[in-house]
Formats: sequence, structure tokens, C-alpha cells
Amino acid sequence: MLALIIGYRNRGHLKSTTNPLKPRKNRKPSLELADFSLTEASLDKPYVAGKEVGMEKATLRQIIAHLEKVYCGNIGFEFHHIQDRDKRRWLRNRIEAQDPESQWGLTLDEKKRILEKLNGATVFEQFLHKKFIGQKRFSLEGGETTIAALDAIITAGADAGVEEVVSDAGHRGRLER
Repeated sequence: MLALIIGYRNRGHLKSTTNPLKPRKNRKPSLELADFSLTEASLDKPYVAGKEVGMEKATLRQIIAHLEKVYCGNIGFEFHHIQDRDKRRWLRNRIEAQDPESQWGLTLDEKKRILEKLNGATVFEQFLHKKFIGQKRFSLEGGETTIAALDAIITAGADAGVEEVVSDAGHRGRLER
């Protein structure tokens, strides 16, 4: 049973519905009951292992429903590549404690703003790629969410009275004169 919970934590993102325009490709997450030597008869039995996700003595059906909501919803969480165990545990606890129905406390306007920033970052990347063909440059390459995160941080800071934000971009390789 614990293996099932760990399976959802490790591979649940492979089932998440992150693309609203088309169905998810089957990435074979191996999260079926048979993958854990469980059967349909196991679904209505209570398991103490549910305590691992804050559901002590819940039935397997309830535990799976919770894990599906948390890890296989519209947001996919992939965090097992993080080396620091304490950071990984902190993130896992935050993910599992959040009610998936709450939409992470984001209003529709906030969601639209995030989408706007993600789209803007992608369009800017495409522009740079076309404008500076063959030129060495550093791209976002999957880090587009950083733009939305920085926007949220700066906006929250401005709302809290911050008057100035100083940012620095690290470099890779040598600097030329």
C-alpha cells in the first residue's frame, strides 16, 4: 500500500491533465491496482498506510481518489529529482496538505495573468530565435515559469510597499571585454 502512495508521488504527474486542449498521451505511469498486487476487492478495505497522506484508516478507494486529485489533476508535481531530502519533504507536505479543489487559492484573474506571462515568455523566445539565427544566446528552455514567478514576487513586493527591485543574471562561461 505504501508503494502505491510512493508510486503516485513519483509518477502521478505522468497522468496529470496539464493540456486543456487535448487528452494526455499515455506515458505508462504504472499506477494500476495490479501494478501493486492489489485487486478490486482491496478498494473498500481500510489501510493504516493512509496516515502517510493524512488519511488514517481510510479505504484504498478514498486514498486513491485523494492521490488522483493531488497528483493527477490539472497541475502535475514532479519533485523527486530534488537532492535535498528536507526540501523534497517540505514540498511534498505542502502539495499533499493543499485541497486540490481550492485551485491553490488563485483567482481567475491571477490564472489569466500567469498564462499571459507564460505566453509572453514563449513568444519572446521565438522572436529571439528568429531574429538572431545562429547567435549564441541563453534561452529559458523550460524555465518559462520563472517569468510568472518573478512577476508574482515583484507584484506582491510592490503591494507590500517595496519601491525598488534589483536583479542580477548570472553568466555561464567567460565574460568578454
